[in-house]
Amino acid sequence: MKSAKKIYNDGYDDQTDIDPFLPMRSKQKLFEPGAIIRRVGEPVDTVYYLGSGFLTLSKTLNNGKRQVINFVFPGEYCGLTNHKYYPFDIETVSFASVQVISMDDFVAERKINVSLQEQIINQLVYWSDGLEELIFLLGAKNAIGKTATFLLFLKIRQRQYLG
Repeated sequence: MKSAKKIYNDGYDDQTDIDPFLPMRSKQKLFEPGAIIRRVGEPVDTVYYLGSGFLTLSKTLNNGKRQVINFVFPGEYCGLTNHKYYPFDIETVSFASVQVISMDDFVAERKINVSLQEQIINQLVYWSDGLEELIFLLGAKNAIGKTATFLLFLKIRQRQYLG
C-alpha cells in the first residue's frame, strides 16, 4: 500500500539545464506525482515555470483539511507573489518538468522583457477572471453543484492550455 505521506524533495536534475524557450537562466527539475515543491511559509526566492505536468497551489485549514486554491498548467508561471514567504504549498499532481528560476533573475528579466511582461499579465488576468467566477458559483451551490462547477472550471483552464 502506498504511503499517504507527501513527498518533499528538490526534484531530480535533468540533463538539460536551460529551456531555450525561457528568456532567463533556469534549472530544469523533474518531480514525481505528490511531490511538495514548496511549503507555505518558506521564503520566496524562486519562481517556477511548468514545462509539463500539472501542479496545485493549496493551503491547509486549521482542521487539517487541504484546500486547493488553483491549478497550474504547462506554460504557466507560479510562485509569483509580493509576500516574503509563500502563502501556499506548491505540489505536483502528476510527473512534472519544472524550470526553477531565481527570483532575482526573474525580476531582472521581467523589467526589460516586454514579451515576458505580457505573458505574465495574460496569465494573471486569466486566473483572476476564472477565480472570480468560480468563487461566485461555488458559493451558490450544493456539494454536487460545487463538484460540477469545479470540473467545468478545470475544463475551461484545460482548453486555454490546449489552445
